[in-house]
Amino acid sequence: MKQITLWIVLVLLQGCATGTIHIENEDVPIDDQHSLVIGAKVGSITNVYIDDKRYRIESGTRFRGTLPFAIELPPGDHTLNTITMDGGDYYYRYPIDRKFTTRPGGILNLGTIITRHKPSNKEFVYGWIANHKDTAKVLSQEAPAWLANDLENHNYAIASGPYLGEKGLKQILLPRIVPSFNVIMPQNVPRGASFSFHGDILGTIGIYASFQKRGETETDLVHIVFTDNTNYYYESCTGSTSRLLCVASDTALLDRDGFPKDGESTRNLVWVDAASGTTFNVKTLPFNTAARSLFWSSDLIVVVDEEFDVYSSIDNGDTWQSMPSGVERQFMELRLRGVKFEAKKDQILVHLSGANSGEVRVDSDTGEIKKI
Repeated sequence: MKQITLWIVLVLLQGCATGTIHIENEDVPIDDQHSLVIGAKVGSITNVYIDDKRYRIESGTRFRGTLPFAIELPPGDHTLNTITMDGGDYYYRYPIDRKFTTRPGGILNLGTIITRHKPSNKEFVYGWIANHKDTAKVLSQEAPAWLANDLENHNYAIASGPYLGEKGLKQILLPRIVPSFNVIMPQNVPRGASFSFHGDILGTIGIYASFQKRGETETDLVHIVFTDNTNYYYESCTGSTSRLLCVASDTALLDRDGFPKDGESTRNLVWVDAASGTTFNVKTLPFNTAARSLFWSSDLIVVVDEEFDVYSSIDNGDTWQSMPSGVERQFMELRLRGVKFEAKKDQILVHLSGANSGEVRVDSDTGEIKKI
């Protein structure tokens, strides 16, 4: 990752390959006279230049904002020279200079390039993420049969780094991440539930802790958990810095932009180890709408869904109690918000605010839900 001065140049009318899969003959597998490089991009990148030849990446299946591509090359040493981003009548061109080597008849996975660029102050920062499973899985959906088989069976080599670690990923993703609107105030929260989490692209989960300073609440990013989002899209999480509990949807039921399809995505409870990002103890939730907010402390789990219905479990999601709150969504609501939890002795108060407002009380020991 590096920060450099951008170049602003006129759009040059020159020959280039277009689309997502740039293969000379898609019906015939590549032989020893050819090789293939695959990867993905995030954001407004429109062209990649490899060995000074332009390849336009403008169509294809997306996965949570990433757009995979495949480019046929002769075997040997290559350089991804630059990338470009459209800017009206102009485009912004940034040097990348990533070198790699392909072998005869082989497939090389570069990973995914993510960027942050601000033309106003000539800032450009970029880096590579090694989310190879995601790239291969999504690309295989539109690849010819011979390539889809290789991708699904992971028959490809992984290019050597550098790949972003947590520090580099923070620098690029931080401007993309917005704090959760359901941050739980520390003074009202029992041990183990003092953090709020927000999912983001590329299988990462940004972890936020809320602090109070001079009477004002400040939210700060303190940690990033790397997860594999091949199977799950994380919508709402809570927990501690060692273990998370997330409401997640099946990525097999995502729309073209990589988000859950309305009415089709099953929701699950997924526990995540914060150190490794691995998931365990997956349980099916009793609703399939988005999760508005999530609370977890000891054996008690409370979830408020998109319709302001409240669900509770005291046995790690094996059984559930539920109650409609009577609170209605706001007209043309664009963001899921309007839930605050408050811990009081042996109960959790759930404050709900939509088109109208209401409160429910959840017993910490029994999980019983009552309207106030």
